[in-house]
This record gives sequence, structure tokens and C-alpha cells, in this order.
Amino acid sequence: MKIGLWWFHPYTLWVALGSLCALLWLWISAPQYGFKRAYVIRWIWLLTLCALLGGRLSYIVSNMRYFSEHPVAILHFQRTGGLYGVGVWGGGLCATWIWAIVSKRSCRDLFRLLAPAALCVATAAWWGCWEADCAWGQEIWIPHDWVRWLVVESPDFYHIVAPRYAVQILGALWALFLLGIVVDYPQQAYSVLTLYFVGIAGLTWLRADPTLYIGAWRVDFWLNLLLAVSVFLSHFNLRVR
Repeated sequence: MKIGLWWFHPYTLWVALGSLCALLWLWISAPQYGFKRAYVIRWIWLLTLCALLGGRLSYIVSNMRYFSEHPVAILHFQRTGGLYGVGVWGGGLCATWIWAIVSKRSCRDLFRLLAPAALCVATAAWWGCWEADCAWGQEIWIPHDWVRWLVVESPDFYHIVAPRYAVQILGALWALFLLGIVVDYPQQAYSVLTLYFVGIAGLTWLRADPTLYIGAWRVDFWLNLLLAVSVFLSHFNLRVR
């Protein structure tokens, strides 16, 4: 997409839009949770860096066969840009836990503040995947009536159009649905994030984009479940104390 004199990838534009909405949320909500705005923005830089680093490294590992043959492409973000969603979440969560430890603030407060922002970016990222033909679904030519509403005519990364599970749309709607819940019930941020990761783990059963496998299961299935368990245990530990 061309804006002025510059060309932008549709995925980049959607993520940028989601990030702007997330920053607006943080700017408005920070005082409500006892945080100074300037203080939050400083930590958001670290959180963003960790999320991008985690997403990029995991993307490289998941496509190691290509990058081992083209190592220079690792730095060519315009041609071979890519982030692995579960890696982005993992990096962001690690930065959040570091934030809590260093600042001696409650993880509960941080999750209440950050969960809506994170789900806002996730919603935009999933919709960006729909626009950019990434994270595409499996082909299904004769769907049963009860799954017909999950199927759309869409392309894969190689522009092959076929009836596929609408994974990107389902991911965006799931993130948007949970965003609405966590905005109304911020005290349930841990539960909402746990549900998000469980739902995205379930969506991996419908995905067809290439990735690494552990046995018969996609590695992102296991990683999303790991994130769900990590968030759940964090909440449990807080309640015990």
C-alpha cells in the first residue's frame, strides 16, 4: 500500500494501527493503575524490544532451513521480514515479569494495564495476516454444514486460492472478543490471557503454514499451551501469597 511517497506492507500498517491504539490505551489508563505515564512509556520500550526480538528469533528458528542457506536474509527485514506470534508473546511476557521484579510492582497490576494493549495489537496482527496472506488455514473442499461458516475462499503465501479455514479472521475475532471482556473486567486479565493462548493453540489445528513439529503436533501448539500455563501459574502464585 502506498502512502505519500512510501510503500508499506499491509501487515505493517495493521500492526502500526494496533500499536497506536495500544499506546493510547496505556496513556489514558496508566494513572488509573497508579503508574506515571512517562514511567510506563520507558518500560514499554523494553517490552517492545523484547517482543520484537523474541518474535524475530523464533521466526528465524522456525524457518531455519531457509535462513541456513541464506544467512544474510536474516537482516533483510524488507524482503524477509517476519515475526513468530508466539515468540512475540513470549518476549513480551518475559519483559513484563522483569518489569515486576525490578520495580517491585504487582504482576496483577501490570497485567491489568497491559492485557488490553496486547490484545489490541494481537487483533490488528491477525487481521494484518489476513491482508498479507500469512498464517493461512488448511484447505477444505467439502466442508460439513457445521463448519461451513469457518471456511472462506482465500490464498496462501503462494497466492493459491482455495476454500480454507479462516484462521486469521478467527484469530482476530477471538482477540477482539477477549479485548472487550478484559476492558470491562480488568481483574480477570490473567484468565483472559490464559483463554487467549488456549484458543490460539486450538487454532493451530486448522493452520497450514509451515512450521516445526514435535511429533504429530505443531510446535506453536505446545508453545501457546506453555504460555497459557505460565500465565495461569503466575496468577495462582499471586493468590497464594
